This record gives sequence, C-alpha cells and structure tokens, in this order.
Amino acid sequence: MKALLALVLAFAVLPFSQDCAGQEPSAEPQPKEAKAKPPTGIVTGTAYCADTNLPARLARIGLVPVSGDDFRNLQFTATDLNGRFALSKVPEGRYYVAASQPGYVDPLGQLSPPRFMAMTAEDRKKLEANVPTVMVSAKLPAEVSLRLERGTEIDGTVTYDDGSPAISLEIELTPKAEKADGVEPQDEAAVSMDSFFEHNPHTSDDHGRFRILGVPPGEYLVSVKVPTSSADSSRTSGWVQFLESTRMGGLIVYTGGSLRATTAKAIKVTTGGASSDADIIIPLSKLHSIHGDVVLKSTGQPPASAFLQLVYADTQEPARVVMAPGGHFDLPFVPEESYLLRAIAAPNGLRNLGIGDDDVNEGGMIVSGFYIKAPGRSKEEGAVEIPLLVKGDVEDITIRVPDPQPLEHAAPSEAPEQGDASAPPQ
Repeated sequence: MKALLALVLAFAVLPFSQDCAGQEPSAEPQPKEAKAKPPTGIVTGTAYCADTNLPARLARIGLVPVSGDDFRNLQFTATDLNGRFALSKVPEGRYYVAASQPGYVDPLGQLSPPRFMAMTAEDRKKLEANVPTVMVSAKLPAEVSLRLERGTEIDGTVTYDDGSPAISLEIELTPKAEKADGVEPQDEAAVSMDSFFEHNPHTSDDHGRFRILGVPPGEYLVSVKVPTSSADSSRTSGWVQFLESTRMGGLIVYTGGSLRATTAKAIKVTTGGASSDADIIIPLSKLHSIHGDVVLKSTGQPPASAFLQLVYADTQEPARVVMAPGGHFDLPFVPEESYLLRAIAAPNGLRNLGIGDDDVNEGGMIVSGFYIKAPGRSKEEGAVEIPLLVKGDVEDITIRVPDPQPLEHAAPSEAPEQGDASAPPQ
C-alpha cells in the first residue's frame, strides 16, 4: 500500500522589523542556486508501412531506454500525416525506437517494464535485431527511420455455456513459450499487444466476438478474464472486490474452455495468415463455491485480514487468490478439481487496508501470484496449506494459521507448513 501522505501546514514566524528600536533590519533572504538541468537532445524520424511503402500516419512512437533504468518518463509522440515525428527534450542516452499502429507488429508490444527487466542477454540481442536504436546527444540531433510490418490477426468468440455471449470481457494473448517456461503475466497490462506504451486491453463486443490485430507469427494462448464478484456474498472490502477483478482473483478461461494454461489449446499464426478458431466457452454450470474462515492457532480468533491462494494440486499452477478481511473468505466459481488451499495471516502492515489505497504495498510488501513477498521474509513464511477436493460447493472450512509478525521482525522459513481444517476435504 502506498503510504498516504499527511497534509502538514507549516507556518514560518518571520522576525518583525525593529528599526524603531535601533536594531539592524533582518537580511534579505538569498535566492537558492538553480540546479543544473541534465542535457537533452532531439530525435526526429519517419515511419513507413512495409506492405504499402506509404507513410505510417498517426502512428504512436515511443522511446524506451536500452539500459532499462528508468521507465517513469518514457518519451511518446505520434507521426503526422507525412509519417514524420519529432521528440524534443529527450535525456541523453541510448534508446529503442518503436512504433505502434493497429494491424502492424509492435516489437515491444508484449513487453511490460517488469518483463523487459527480466530479459536475458540473448533475449536483448534478439530484440536489438528487430528494434532500431538511437543515441541521443545534446550536441547532435538524432535521425531514425522505421518500417512497420503488417501482423496477422486472431479472431474468436466468447460465450457462456448456456449459449449467451460474454460481453465486455478482457482478452489476453500470451506466447505459449512463456507459459511453458512458467512465466506469469505481470499485473494487468502484461500482454496487451501495446502494453509497454499503454494499457489498451482487447475486449469482447456485444456478440462476444473479439479481434486481436498485429500479432507476430508464433504460437499463443488466448484467454479471457472473468470477474468473480458475487452478490450472494457478504464481502464488503474494497480489496476483496479489487482482487476479484484482476487476473489473480478472477476466473481465467482459455480457448476450448480449458481453465489451465498447461492444458489450453495453442493458436498458431503465420506471416500473412489469420486464425479464427480462438473460441472460448465459460463453463458456469460446472463451477462451485468455497466458503470458510481463517483463525489464529494461538487464540482461535480471526486475524484482522488474511490472504488465500488456491493452486492445482498436481502442477502447482495458481488458480485464484482471495483476501479474507476479518478472516472470512468466499471463493465463488471454482471448477471441479483437486487443489491445495494455502492461507496466511496478513502482517500488521495490512490491517488497515481500505478502498482508497492505490495498491497492496506497504513496507516493501506486495501481494503477488503467491501470497506476500517482503524484505527479510520468504514468500512461504507463515503460510499453511490443506488439500481440497472440489466436486460441489464446499462449506465451513476453518484453517488455523500462525500469528502474523510485523514485517521488520519476520524471519524466513523453509516451506508452508501443513495446516489443519475443522472440515475434511469435500
């Protein structure tokens, strides 16, 4: 949770002039020396469409630092009707130059900043072979020419298993190789095809249809994020609602109706081709609910808040993450499977989370694909797990967990301990 800044009113008591008492008037305040601004340069260039050899008009142009040391001030502009662009006041350094235009391949389109930072040296070599770079200097304007390659497209339809269209749901495209290597999407803007520049997710239309344009050749997994909030629940926490709207807390369904990346059907696209077999069916009639409570082993009382993660028992793939304010949790829309249900009492730093918080980050702690990571604490520390077989609705589970420790006193441990539950697996 980003620390909320307290508003501090500072009043400076200035000495009154005492010329009438024979004292010297106070000296005039000296102006502060202006800090020298770092040198900047200018980047100009032209963008063309490779398939037409005509200007790429109104394309989005971005500069990304090759060093990857600062993504807070990325440089953006758009081409004019002649395909020309100019970026001024660019800090000195070396940059990747990329263009984003619907229907055309954006070489940086599948890279969010965390993915970019995680690239290996070999990955960077491949990237530099496909993305032009430019050296920006205050002494000499930089010029670059870009050619946009036409991409392929993936079309599909999302429906519920009763035949009704699934409207306004976010569609995600993920390279199959990343899922095979265990790479998980980074937050919400992970794999939008223009996610590095802006989060502009693909969504299903009023008939449940979707089109993903500008896809490079390769094999992909296509999935839909289904929010899991339920009106039947007593959940009132803003953070519970938030998690249910994200990929961590929502229901993820892949092409063919699969609920796991490891069993999902891959979509293969080639240069100049298109795929129209990316249909997704959301199996609502085969989903169930899990309800229960987290309590402290020491007292039997619920913690102020807790986090739970549901993972598939055989592959350890994450299925869902949910927050349990006051210890109570509800997990609706869970498929029939064998799981491990992991729980941890939230450290003291999370006790006062509210709807207005910007993100779950306090004292360096973040909620991630697995519980909590914090300085000096392993991601498993304090967590317990129980086996859970879901064949129908599961009620009245109680999971007993260790007392939470303040983040600054936490000590790492080896692995989640086995928890006890007052109700056996259903």
